[in-house]
Amino acid sequence: MIKMRARMAYTKKASARYIAHLDLARLFQRAFRRAAVEIAYSEGFNPHPKISFGAPLPVGMEGEREYVDVDLKELGFEELRAAFGRLSSQMPQGIELLSWQILPDRAPKLMALLDTAVYRAEVPWVCSDVMNVERTEFLEQALQGWLKQPEILWERHKENTVVSVNLRPFIREVTVSELLPLLGGHQMGIFEIVTVLGNAGSVRPLEILGAFSRDNGVKLDLERARVKRSGVYWSDVTGTRRGPDEV
Repeated sequence: MIKMRARMAYTKKASARYIAHLDLARLFQRAFRRAAVEIAYSEGFNPHPKISFGAPLPVGMEGEREYVDVDLKELGFEELRAAFGRLSSQMPQGIELLSWQILPDRAPKLMALLDTAVYRAEVPWVCSDVMNVERTEFLEQALQGWLKQPEILWERHKENTVVSVNLRPFIREVTVSELLPLLGGHQMGIFEIVTVLGNAGSVRPLEILGAFSRDNGVKLDLERARVKRSGVYWSDVTGTRRGPDEV
């Protein structure tokens, strides 16, 4: 069978954000089967469908533009467009197929390509001790000063052990894009957080904001924080951030 690889962008929102990664893979496989779109299988004693996802989202986190690669039986353009339409109709609420493209033969796989994740975090800030006119500047200056440290330690609890991790190598950028008013003179901080993706390790946005809150005496209410992943990217030779559909 002649094969080609398609890369699809999709959302993972609303109730779909609670679908675990393995269940998501099964969901896509069932959707392809119901849509009568033939997936290629690996060879060998235990063949499996050739479908692979980008960096998994934590259960409960929304993703605005996630990616999946799938090897398909070769189809013409019109056949592909019809297949994409049928596949879209099989997706549950919260998973919307945004786009698709056929990849060049030697295009790198998603997990080898991606090196950056961008998140949006909405976090209540108990800031009654900071003058209103100075709040945005105060928060931004505190953040940028804090990020100059070579080491930002955070304790991760794993089963019965506590592991101390240096978060700093995995943080690319943290900025405050907006402050929105809340009751009681408090604010909702809108943070953009850019982190490293890869096999060397990772960091979660709330770990970053938790360490920042701890180290700077900034009272962020992390229990009421809402975090979503805006997108995943790779960096070209100039350091420019590009989407996985720019290959």
